[in-house]
Amino acid sequence: MRHPNALKSRNGLRITLVGVAVVAVIGLITVLATDGSTSSESSAVENQDVTVSGAPLAPFPEDPAAPDPSIGLTAPQIAGASFTGDPVAVIPGKPTLLIGLAHWCSHCRAEVPLLVEWSRQGGVPVGVEIVGVSTATVEERPNYPPSAWLATEQFPWPVIADNVDSDAATAIGLTGFPFFVMLDDDGSVLWRASGEIDPSDLALMIEHAVNP
Repeated sequence: MRHPNALKSRNGLRITLVGVAVVAVIGLITVLATDGSTSSESSAVENQDVTVSGAPLAPFPEDPAAPDPSIGLTAPQIAGASFTGDPVAVIPGKPTLLIGLAHWCSHCRAEVPLLVEWSRQGGVPVGVEIVGVSTATVEERPNYPPSAWLATEQFPWPVIADNVDSDAATAIGLTGFPFFVMLDDDGSVLWRASGEIDPSDLALMIEHAVNP
């Protein structure tokens, strides 16, 4: 006959081993779940370093009837990074549309889904690059952080995360949101615009500027 204390000891050992196994499984599940959620979003930095080479463009005129003094000028080159630190630059080489966005701007939040759908439907003119500029980021303002907002909207183009001083925005003369700057392949300004633009109109504006 086994001694009662031996049985208790073995039963206690079994319970202990089962408990260890359960803890191990839970730990594994936690690790796997953490790995799955460790996305670019969780490692995002909302403001990155920005380097501007060249004279900034003049601020975009607030008066719609006023001529834009930057038309025909060479835009400064901008070297920055995405929310996850990947290099993003605005340099001559291809016709490029810059889109300035602020996470708290209601007009930007209305425009971005339209732009995303425009891209999905193949509406972007062939050969034109598009680069977003996320700027004027303020943690206390609505719809923060911009990295999560643009990821949720599935914004399909590279985005420069402007620095805390908004140097990228200043470089392109941004005065309102959303803000558009069309550059030719030499980096010269073809046109600038501020406010919501229907993507079909935007396509026409790009086509007429790039292929006059």
